[in-house]
Amino acid sequence: MITNLERRETKPGDVGALDFGLMGSITRIEAPGLNLEIIAAFGTNFQEAFQNWGNYLRGYHGKVIDQDKNDLVNDYLGYWTDNGAFYYYRTLEGKNYEETLIELTDFFKQSGASIPVRHLEIDSWWYPKDFLLAVEEWSALEDIFPNGLDFLQNRIGLPIVAHNRYWSRNTTYAKENGGAFDFIREIVAIPQDQDFWNYFFQEARKWGLKVYNQDWQDYQIALMNATVTDLRVSRNWLNQMALGAELNDIQIQYCMTLPKEAMASVETNSVTRIRVSEDYLLAEDQWRIGITSLFAHALGLKPFKDVFWTSSRNGGNNYYYDCMEVALDADPNVPWPLNYRYVGQASVTKSGHSCIPWSTLNLHYAYPLGDLVRNYCRNPVGLLAGNGRPFCFYEADLSKPMSEWKWENCDVTICDEDCTRDQSMVNATFPYCPELVEPNPELQAAVSTLSLGGVGFGDRMDAIDESVLAKTCREDGKILTVDEPALAAPVQLLEMAFSGLHLPENPTSSEIGEIWSSFVSLDGLIYGVVFGAENSISRPVTPWQLGLNLTPGVQYVVARHYNSESLILLDDSQELSLELMEEHEFELLYFVPMMEIEGFQIGLLGERQKFVPFSKDRFIGVGLSNQFLTLKSTGTTEVTLILKSQGELSSKTINCAESDSSAHVTYTYDLNTEESFCSFN
Repeated sequence: MITNLERRETKPGDVGALDFGLMGSITRIEAPGLNLEIIAAFGTNFQEAFQNWGNYLRGYHGKVIDQDKNDLVNDYLGYWTDNGAFYYYRTLEGKNYEETLIELTDFFKQSGASIPVRHLEIDSWWYPKDFLLAVEEWSALEDIFPNGLDFLQNRIGLPIVAHNRYWSRNTTYAKENGGAFDFIREIVAIPQDQDFWNYFFQEARKWGLKVYNQDWQDYQIALMNATVTDLRVSRNWLNQMALGAELNDIQIQYCMTLPKEAMASVETNSVTRIRVSEDYLLAEDQWRIGITSLFAHALGLKPFKDVFWTSSRNGGNNYYYDCMEVALDADPNVPWPLNYRYVGQASVTKSGHSCIPWSTLNLHYAYPLGDLVRNYCRNPVGLLAGNGRPFCFYEADLSKPMSEWKWENCDVTICDEDCTRDQSMVNATFPYCPELVEPNPELQAAVSTLSLGGVGFGDRMDAIDESVLAKTCREDGKILTVDEPALAAPVQLLEMAFSGLHLPENPTSSEIGEIWSSFVSLDGLIYGVVFGAENSISRPVTPWQLGLNLTPGVQYVVARHYNSESLILLDDSQELSLELMEEHEFELLYFVPMMEIEGFQIGLLGERQKFVPFSKDRFIGVGLSNQFLTLKSTGTTEVTLILKSQGELSSKTINCAESDSSAHVTYTYDLNTEESFCSFN
């Protein structure tokens, strides 16, 4: 329960003061008291300093990261139904969720290697909740899964990721409500009983739970008094949850997590993943996770980007950003019915005032169901300002009473009920509100692949683009990825720090774009990957500025994912110019080490069609002896080599005459004859 570091200006012109320490709301500290330690971490760049800080924390608390664990959820392709997915609070027409998920998974199995789904996520639609949408009991609603979760898991045969949120004061597990366990009950509730979590995960394990997705963590803290006045309550909740999961071999994913909650994960081994983005579709740039992934990776957590669509259009989806649907015969002199919500991205009032972020006014916690994201116009249930219509505050701060805050409605198109359906064929005269379109599915898929936190898509069944999924994984669904998560590169961080720019969540964010990097280490050579999106940096940069620690003394060739003709030999200056990119554009750069023998230079680019072409989940060995290049891989694939002869660069593609997705394959390429052959073992 330590506050975040905050610089406070004492008076104009002064350096100011740095505020940190125990939260002022804490009312009691148990004997023998509290020790506060300060850690200063250093490194040759920000990435390294952050990692050194995390290494110390994890070492101090004994957190163990099992890198070799075969994780069907984190390491394999999955199908998700959370916010942003097509089947979020929505089923196939005329079917319940049980029938919908069975039909979906049958479809995946019939597709074979083209959609190799290996796990399934079920979200907040499956359990009973109270009027605050707090969980009353973590059990399946009869109309959702009439035969129970054990039947579903046995029928689909897939590990399950299951969502949970904050607890209701009416939860059936609490002693006060006839249950067997200790809860603190206020407007919502929080368990304080290790026996509860042991029982909870024992029961869930019976129906196939593999990952417990603890969502709404910030609200669990913010909606209660006990969690911010007693040092023990929040820590008990997190640690008891983690121990119960560990005893039942279940992993935990954190979501909507406060920094203090994320840092507490270093005390446990069962917390392995954390969502580092906002909900998919709530903000167009929620894929920008290069900076938040720095924090997660340092703590030993796999960063998860959230669900995404593989197709630009998922026809008939429930997401509309450009307008608000409401009955047009509503009385303009009274507030509109509160069941109409605007969830778009307008952030300016009708007269042109810029909206203030809701978080600076602490309203995103006071109205947890209002989707109060960033500084977007909203009409939250229960907030009288706005008269039910989308609005925002444009002049307000916590030093003034709320009655003095200034607000104004936003210029949001209002359309009639059902205007979210295309009315062009019926000659309708009222406004048509277009449903949401994903600007760049491959951008979403590439970010997920490079995150190391899992790849989970959520399209309508007949809208899945198999070619996008194929770029992420092997035929068996194993994600082809990098050794560590792609993190914001030093060049991006330096631009943000010294150009007067702001972080992406600030509404005055710069348009610098995103530059991230990662690597694959294969047989003593470092292969680099750089992700660039919406880039505005035009000056030459070096591999070090990109966050790459390439193999010393080795010459590198840079290839591009979307330009197969582009091969650039890095010269002694090691400088490279990045391409400028428009909104939603991205590129992947591959730094390929060249091996040399008897005047020949050759390098492994790998599978050109994959986002990570030289992943160790495909290639398990590469070597050069005499005039022969030898590659060892899992499964057959088309392999691209880079050749340098007499100063000229070229590429060569080799493959096997036979195809086998499960075999261990050895490719041999003769540099003299330019012939190749395969052997299977």
